[in-house]
Amino acid sequence: MNDVNALGQVVGSYTVGFFERAFVWQNGTLHPLKPLLTSTPQYSVQGAFGINDRGQIVAFGGPGSLVLTPIRTRAGDATIDCKVDERDILAIIEFWGKEYALPDMPGDLNDDGVVNGIDLGIVLGDWG
Repeated sequence: MNDVNALGQVVGSYTVGFFERAFVWQNGTLHPLKPLLTSTPQYSVQGAFGINDRGQIVAFGGPGSLVLTPIRTRAGDATIDCKVDERDILAIIEFWGKEYALPDMPGDLNDDGVVNGIDLGIVLGDWG
């Protein structure tokens, strides 16, 4: 384990044979990073050493260092794990009242700079 963010997502690396592989762990499941890449499949991802509360991961591999940014696939997916469930409500509660200067921060689903009832409504509207 190299880093953990406020949502409990963990990044690091593990060894397979002689090769290092980067991972992100969330919701009790370890996910290798390489298969999660959508726009740069030619990159190798050998290790991950940082994750922020937006879910952005700083990793290294070939041909160099990478910043990986998760893609929100559903409007109510506050945890950016491709599901809308109780974890998203818990994330809204965790960040309730928090104000941000940047868009797409944890819990701020409508990018208005604050986590509030509007964001909770987005989660509930996208439930299931």
